[in-house]
Amino acid sequence: MKKLYIVLLLILIIFSVGLFYINIKTPIKVALLGKFDEERYNFDTNSVIAARISEKDINDNQGIRGKNIQLVVKNDDFSNAEATINYLVENKIEAIITTATSEELVKLKPYLDKYKIVCMSVGATSSALDNQNDYIYRILPDDSNEVKTLFDYLGKNNIKEDFAVIYSDANKQYKDSIVNNIKQLKGKVSFEESFGTYSLYYRPSDIDAFKNNTVLILASARDTAIVLQKLSHSGITNNIFGLNWSGDKNLIYYGGRAAENFKFITPADLTEGSGKYGEFTKKLEEYKKDNGLIPYGVYDAFVVLKKGYEDKYKYHLTLKEAIDKNHTFENIDNKFKFNNFGDAQGEEYIFSVKDSQFFKIGGSSYESSKN
Repeated sequence: MKKLYIVLLLILIIFSVGLFYINIKTPIKVALLGKFDEERYNFDTNSVIAARISEKDINDNQGIRGKNIQLVVKNDDFSNAEATINYLVENKIEAIITTATSEELVKLKPYLDKYKIVCMSVGATSSALDNQNDYIYRILPDDSNEVKTLFDYLGKNNIKEDFAVIYSDANKQYKDSIVNNIKQLKGKVSFEESFGTYSLYYRPSDIDAFKNNTVLILASARDTAIVLQKLSHSGITNNIFGLNWSGDKNLIYYGGRAAENFKFITPADLTEGSGKYGEFTKKLEEYKKDNGLIPYGVYDAFVVLKKGYEDKYKYHLTLKEAIDKNHTFENIDNKFKFNNFGDAQGEEYIFSVKDSQFFKIGGSSYESSKN
């Protein structure tokens, strides 16, 4: 009988060691979802390159408590939210990073909540997603933050808070959010015009509306560059602004002289050359790519997930519970915070284009350093 107990004990030990080994060797799956062809068209650096670099950095540094990250890349047009979620459930993926627009993420949201899939959003900034206790964590600050930063700049420089807005039909949710935030700050939108989904065919329909108001372009870097050229050909060159999606070198590459003096707001400090941001920029340069809004956001998304998974395993929590127990993360510029609803509370910077370079001209950090 004693021998039998010893044999059973040995079997149990071997079984436990086997389970432990299997558990350590089973990677943590993180899915990257996006319209990658559109990203490659609109931005100099797409999310796939930034995600692969982040994945390698984590795995080369002992992973997460000994477990590797396995990046699952899924090209998705977000036309069928249920099919997207079914793919994630079938592949046992509990965390995603996505560049889905505000309009696309609003459709995904109920499914993410239902199946408890943690989502790091590097694209949706609409106030329609603001202050909700859900599974979405927004890496980029809410539209209200950017509009307020824009208004602060306009007020200090005596520029009209009466806007002519140019936007893409592909993301009306975003446009509506910006317009609503402008009105909440007592600004005015006197004119709105869409360039459809192809900026190359855009022609300004009311020249006076653009010359007499502050122009706000709500589009990707490349589309913004093309719209700037169209405006320039019509003699519209002053008081033109953009928001976060303009923050990419494609603005300069495709805008040329028309992009000179264009100003935009972004949470990514595009002129930072030191620290983690500088290190990440050098890794992107190995791929002949520049840093910008998308790689900045993807890097920060991995920072949050890494810390979340570490605390999940350490304290035996769900991934959401683990992320929610922290509000501050040591991200790419050491200043990343979430509020109680998983909305980023980071800095906002104002940049201008001069001599084919980005120059910081405003924003909270800039203003503090000048005082």
